[in-house]
Amino acid sequence: CYPNSMLNQIQNAAQIAPSSYIATSAASWIDDYISWINPSLNRCCRMYSNETFCPTASTDNCETCFDGNSPDPLFHLHGSRPTVEQINKTIPWFMEAIPSKECAKAGRGAYNTELERSSSDPTGYKGVSKGLVAAARYRGYHTPLSTQNDFITALKEANKLTE
Repeated sequence: CYPNSMLNQIQNAAQIAPSSYIATSAASWIDDYISWINPSLNRCCRMYSNETFCPTASTDNCETCFDGNSPDPLFHLHGSRPTVEQINKTIPWFMEAIPSKECAKAGRGAYNTELERSSSDPTGYKGVSKGLVAAARYRGYHTPLSTQNDFITALKEANKLTE
């Protein structure tokens, strides 16, 4: 991430929690997505031999995405970050994947409404096929707010982050 990214701004604010009122770093779909495609989590990103999504709960013989065994070079990670083409193929899978004890990083429920949907983008999410996320939300938590002044000051601090 860029040092001035929204995610980093929230994390920086959380480090000065008493004055920002932000208690934790933000949870981001991109962080969990990167974890979800990691081949060491072999029950997360999985696919059938025809390179379509295989749900975690499936008992079928599925392959782990990006483990280097696929004949298709698209499913070979080079480093820890996926290419735009790899994201285009697997982001819809991540958003469809249901979290379970085998793979808690799956995106459905926690993140499937975090990205702006688009019927004109082949991924189903605005801008993703071009390597640009049009809109995203992050989750975080405030410190306990118990007085009127706490609520007002916390709102002011949150507004500062969005400027």
